Amino acid sequence: KIQIPNYLIKNLCEPGSYVFLKDKNRDSVYFNTPISVMDVDEENNILEVVVVPRGIKTKPLVNCDYVTLKAPYFNGIFGLKEIKSNQNDRCVVILDGLSQVNAINVIRRLLRNNNQVEVFINEEGKRLEMVEQKIKDMAVNINLFNLNDKKEILENYIRNEKVSFVYSCGLIYFNKDILKLVDSIDKNIKFAIPNNNLICCGEGICGACTVRLNNCRIKTCKAQMNGREFLSNLK
Repeated sequence: KIQIPNYLIKNLCEPGSYVFLKDKNRDSVYFNTPISVMDVDEENNILEVVVVPRGIKTKPLVNCDYVTLKAPYFNGIFGLKEIKSNQNDRCVVILDGLSQVNAINVIRRLLRNNNQVEVFINEEGKRLEMVEQKIKDMAVNINLFNLNDKKEILENYIRNEKVSFVYSCGLIYFNKDILKLVDSIDKNIKFAIPNNNLICCGEGICGACTVRLNNCRIKTCKAQMNGREFLSNLK
């Protein structure tokens, strides 16, 4: 939990928002680490994020009292237009692994637009209790499934409830498997995925997030892409 200035609150409540964090004791900007926003406490100006200490950028963050924060950034999701414009529909949010931390802002926006939201969590992946509790606090139903022997739970719900929008919030190849399942039901279902695993500098400079689509090089930290097209271009 990080105390932040009030003027950042509104922006960090947006779906796909993320920040850069750095141990305040480090001078080099190379230690800026992109971190997805999990939630924002608007009343107390508190930003909530999840940091897993895996390397030289993230390990210092979990052991220091003060961090340098650079924000806001907004392109942490492919499909922002669909999330923000979807109204009065049935929507499914699918969670797997650490990517799920950015689902809270997505669910809140869908609910605000008068959508009915059902959440499905991969029981074989990493589960985050704090994310699940926030979803329950929004009075959204949570279902457990897996793609090996319980995918019918998800498949039947999407088909029977005539779901119009799916947000698959997992790693790339998990999202690709979910897209195959969704397209086997109806290829017209709107589909969005997280983009946070590609982002490095957030400024379109380093090139780490660059992908090639239709013979064009696209810097995905700045440009929106169609989630279906992105996944379809993966080898």
